[in-house]
Amino acid sequence: MCTEAYSREEISEISPVAVLPFLSDELYKVLHLVFGVASVLIIGSIAIPINVANIFVFWNMGLSDLSNLKFFVLSIFDFLTSILIMLIPFISPPLDTMMGSHYVTYITITELFAAPVMYAAMACGAWTTAIISMERCLCVLLPLKVKLFFTHRTTAVLLLGIFLYQAVVLFINFWAFSVKLETSQATNITNLVLDVSAFDERLNTLAYFYAITIPSVVCMLLCILALHIEIHSFVLYLQLWESLLFCFSSFHVL
Repeated sequence: MCTEAYSREEISEISPVAVLPFLSDELYKVLHLVFGVASVLIIGSIAIPINVANIFVFWNMGLSDLSNLKFFVLSIFDFLTSILIMLIPFISPPLDTMMGSHYVTYITITELFAAPVMYAAMACGAWTTAIISMERCLCVLLPLKVKLFFTHRTTAVLLLGIFLYQAVVLFINFWAFSVKLETSQATNITNLVLDVSAFDERLNTLAYFYAITIPSVVCMLLCILALHIEIHSFVLYLQLWESLLFCFSSFHVL
C-alpha cells in the first residue's frame, strides 16, 4: 500500500466539491408557505367553525344521551387539534431568523411544546372515535345488551381514562427535555433553544411511542374490527332476508 503526502499549500489549492441542496431556499420558502401555512389556514378555517357548531348543537341537545355526550367530547378534541394545527406554523421562528446550525433546534422546540399537545388531542379524538365505532358495532351485534355495557358511568370512566392516559404521557414528554436562552451570533437574536446536554432522547422517543403509535394502532384495529362485524352482520341480514323472500314466494306459488 502506497500513501501520498500532501503539503499544506497543495491541500489549500484543492478546490472543495460544491454540494448542491436538493431544494433551493426560495423554493423551500414557497413550499413552506403553500403547504405549511396556506393549507393549514384553509383546513383550520373549515374545521374550527364546524367543530364549534357541533359543540353548541350537542350541548343544546343535552348530554344525558350517550351519543350526544361522546360526539360532544369528540368535537372538543377536534376543535383543540384544529387550533393547535393553525398555531404551530405561526409560533415557529421565521426562516430568516434561523441559524443553519440551530435550524433543527428551533423546529424541535416548536415540536416539543406544541406538537405533543396536538398529538394528545388527536389521540383523544381517535380513542373517542373507536369507542363510538365499538358502540355502533355492539348495537348491531348485541342490540339488547348494549345499554348494559355503555352506561353513563362506564362512558365517563372511559373518557376520563383516555384523558388521564394522554396527560401522563404528555407530562413524560415534557419531562424529557429542557430549554435555554441562546443568542445567535449571525442575527444577534435571542431565542429559546433545546439544551442538548440535558435532553433525554430515549424517554422522549418512548413518550412519543405511547402517545401516538399505541393509540393509532389500537384505535385502527378497533375500527377495523367494528367495520368487519358490521359488514358480517349486514351479509347475514341479507341472507336472512333472501331466505324469507324465497319462503314467501314458495308459499305464494303453493
